[in-house]
Amino acid sequence: MALLEATLGPESPAWFEVIAAGDMVSAKKPAPDIYQLVLDKLALPPPACLAIEDSQQGLMAATAAGLTTLVTPSTTTPATSPCRRLGWW
Repeated sequence: MALLEATLGPESPAWFEVIAAGDMVSAKKPAPDIYQLVLDKLALPPPACLAIEDSQQGLMAATAAGLTTLVTPSTTTPATSPCRRLGWW
């Protein structure tokens, strides 16, 4: 929550119906558990959602959960990551 508030402002948590973090599930990415938790909490099917990820592990987790995924490499995405290749889905 601190990162969210520091990045987007103290009011930002109110913008989201569900906020989930890796410490809320036992299996970490690339396992789809975090995405499944959010889908369950929102009571939405995967086709109704879009995941936004910045890593190969995140992409693998989101697609394993059945989500369409937009990959936006960040400064922490390794230069050798497939997520930096145009056309990676």
